[in-house]
Amino acid sequence: MKKALSILASALLILTAFSGCAGKNGEKTVVSEETTAAQSDVKKQNERVTENEEAAEERTDPTAPEGAKYGTELLCGTWKTETVLTAAKENADAPSEISIFENSAAYWFIHYPSPESGEEIEDGAIMYYDVEEGNIGDCEAGWYAFLSAGQNGEILVKAELKDEETLYIDVKGPYEFTALCKRSDKSDAAEYSLEGRRKLMLNDDIAAGIVYLGKAESFDRINVLELLYKNEKMSVLSCAAHIPENKYIDAGGTDVFCVIPFADDASVAVNGLEADGSVSDVFYRSEAGDPILVACEAQDGNAHIQLNVCDHRTNGTINITLLEPNGILDTTDSPEFADMTIYRDIDTENLISSLRGDWAAAVTAPDGSEYELMLTFTEDGAMEYAYGYPMSDILERFGGIFYVKKLNAFSQYAPGEISFQLRLNGGLALENTEPYDFYGEFILSISDDGKLHVLHTAENCLIYGMDGGEFVFSRAIG
Repeated sequence: MKKALSILASALLILTAFSGCAGKNGEKTVVSEETTAAQSDVKKQNERVTENEEAAEERTDPTAPEGAKYGTELLCGTWKTETVLTAAKENADAPSEISIFENSAAYWFIHYPSPESGEEIEDGAIMYYDVEEGNIGDCEAGWYAFLSAGQNGEILVKAELKDEETLYIDVKGPYEFTALCKRSDKSDAAEYSLEGRRKLMLNDDIAAGIVYLGKAESFDRINVLELLYKNEKMSVLSCAAHIPENKYIDAGGTDVFCVIPFADDASVAVNGLEADGSVSDVFYRSEAGDPILVACEAQDGNAHIQLNVCDHRTNGTINITLLEPNGILDTTDSPEFADMTIYRDIDTENLISSLRGDWAAAVTAPDGSEYELMLTFTEDGAMEYAYGYPMSDILERFGGIFYVKKLNAFSQYAPGEISFQLRLNGGLALENTEPYDFYGEFILSISDDGKLHVLHTAENCLIYGMDGGEFVFSRAIG
């Protein structure tokens, strides 16, 4: 830590030197040339003081911006890393940027090649920030933005405005580096995220991807960022944070969707619908294929909005509707659109937390054979499945993992659907066969009487010949 602080202090001294701040001993002379240089520095410093005083007077003018608002105006914009001064991690010098918005929210973004595959990895986070004015050493007062992952969270990025075009950042957390950033008119975060989302749809005959962000109190940038932050959508859709507000299409309602056309020259239209399904209002028309945000009313199961996306490959039309009761975007009759939303299923999350422990069941197979089944779940996602004859040896024992089938862009599964991915690791069967894999898909639920219901839906079943059957387990005793 002392070494890091020493490096940071050295970096600040270097920056101080480049910023032209005179030191306390700046007037010491040895030869006349140095004296002249020092006098010149003092003169420049006095000029800067005068300029700062004039600027301060302007800020106290009733017609001029004041305080943190003034600092925010100076800091707002997109800043890209130009020079890394210190780095504690190998990828810390990768291209990165900070976008600071006027609504106390900022977006931190970094992309770098994976050490294993060489493929581009992008990482980003929405942050909140506070703006303050302060001093460093003998330099004049400066403006600072303190960025944290939550409104009261730990400060992860300190950004100091060096001049209108230069920002000094001190980054903590997983990357740990200090750097100089330059102001930029272009955001790589939006471009990289958009490119990645389009690549996801590269092999499909898809006109556009749609992400449901959730309900917004009002349709503006700060509430969109709040939705992205609260609903953990940034990993799916970092480009949404950078969509300009002239691409916010307010069609009346609080359900917010992000639409990403596959082609950058796609024709995109957003239309209002009458009760009979005919087109009424035209809310948006574009030939640019830009991502857009649409606010509409979609929760009642009746479409109010129609989206049309047409490019050189395909032409798709969808009436934007959320299916009840799970709020899944209805793409049933619109295969040209991909639902890219990752839904959070609270019921399934609660179910998984209740699964931990041992479960036992008695089953009669179609051929009349009776079996005892055992399931064991642990909190880290590991599990075991075993079965055998009653009061006898275990015939087969499997070990592996269980996981939820996420509701996402390319597959919509029923809530509670869980996959068992296992491998034979014990039982009498190992005497006659090599270990083999078991993969099955099931819908799990716990009834009011505490029973675990396991409904087989696809692939391997727990007992041969009982495909599609339901197995009822009780908590194992002892």
